Amino acid sequence: MSTLFQRILKNSIKIVAFSAITIAVEVAILAYRTPKLPEAPGKRTGTCKNNKHIKEVRKDKADMLVLIFGDSVAAGVGCENNQVGFAGCVAKELSNVCINKNLNWKILGKSGYTAKDCEEKLIPILERRKQKNREKNITIKYDICVISIGVNHVLSFHSPSTYEIELTNMLKTLYNVLNNNNNDDDDTKKTLILVNAMPPIEKFPQISYLKPLNLLVGYYVKLMTNVTKKVCMANEKELNTICVEWSETGIDTSTESIKKMMAPDGFHPAQPANEIIATQITEIYKSKMGGNV
Repeated sequence: MSTLFQRILKNSIKIVAFSAITIAVEVAILAYRTPKLPEAPGKRTGTCKNNKHIKEVRKDKADMLVLIFGDSVAAGVGCENNQVGFAGCVAKELSNVCINKNLNWKILGKSGYTAKDCEEKLIPILERRKQKNREKNITIKYDICVISIGVNHVLSFHSPSTYEIELTNMLKTLYNVLNNNNNDDDDTKKTLILVNAMPPIEKFPQISYLKPLNLLVGYYVKLMTNVTKKVCMANEKELNTICVEWSETGIDTSTESIKKMMAPDGFHPAQPANEIIATQITEIYKSKMGGNV
């Protein structure tokens, strides 16, 4: 019996070691074969009206202001400009809701950033901007903040518990800055914070053919999506957070379908994917506001 156990243990160790080596090799292949695309060039601000990008104008009190925040998706990596990037697509779609109003959008994002990076490096920038406006007696209030975060946690194989702590801390810090530390119970006076859950990274063209790496990534995607949902639900009342799930966007998640919606690196979303996600974000906003837009 002990001999049988020793054989099973020995074979198990061999399998684990082989899998670890295989995954390490596949990670190296992924890093080598994935071109590093720049963030979208040009302006990181803009104005939309009635589903069109128009000449940028100053925000009026009646207008909407949207902040696109987070990682490389927020920064428009792989897109020719931010109008066709994630930010521009979200803003354009949301402008359908605020009829005959201007919707002003701004980007605060950086490729490669995790939730902790955003808290430590991006939020202070937002805080300094708001401080300068306060000194000029200018009040800037974002109606919506759309966040893209989590993919870099998956690719770094961070533990779900680490991601949960970092995401929670980032959201709390961001909420306080966006709302000027005002804990008003009226949700309509708070910035609505929409957090994108994980896309099906394991089906992305650059990863789908790498096995068992894609299986491991797919497992992590599910874990991290559950964490995002958990954190958003736990803080919905206090921080006005809602999770936007990829599965709710109606996207055909077959590998061939996703391939057509990706940037040239096979890893970041191109305009078609951004437009679909933007539609889902808009539907969630309309549902949240109950028509009071």
